[in-house]
Amino acid sequence: MFAPLLGDQYSKPCELLKSLINGVIKINYPKNRYTGEKPWMDRDWLYDQYITQDRRTADIAADYGCKPNTINQWLIKFNIKKKITTRNVTPKHQYELYDYLYQNHIVLHKSMSEIARENNVSADTIRYNLKKNGIEPWSNQNAVKHSEEEIQEMIRLYCDEKKSAYEI
Repeated sequence: MFAPLLGDQYSKPCELLKSLINGVIKINYPKNRYTGEKPWMDRDWLYDQYITQDRRTADIAADYGCKPNTINQWLIKFNIKKKITTRNVTPKHQYELYDYLYQNHIVLHKSMSEIARENNVSADTIRYNLKKNGIEPWSNQNAVKHSEEEIQEMIRLYCDEKKSAYEI
């Protein structure tokens, strides 16, 4: 029973027990997983990994042999705000997409109300999605109007040359 693990000389449990008691066999207990490096206990290091390098808690934990919950607890302790992840979130509506919002609000100078009416949502929903996509909302009071030629050129770049609204 013990032979595969310890060799033929310890095939009987009594021999194994006597050897253990006499200190002939040393058992190497597995080390505690946290006896090694614990860089997550350093606020600057954790901030760099999580915020600056945009790493997931699961990835950080896997590199250092701890659980993601450990990383989360230290993030809370250091008051490092958790990110809202959008890795696997697909927009459900066109008004949530950057290109759509940029094209309509910036290039075509549609107001938030106009875009909202076209999509059967409130202007606040459009404002929220503009800000979420990093587009500064404007009102009719501070709107910059493009000439017809400028609009046609932007449409040509967008449609014909397949440039994104961001590139235009």
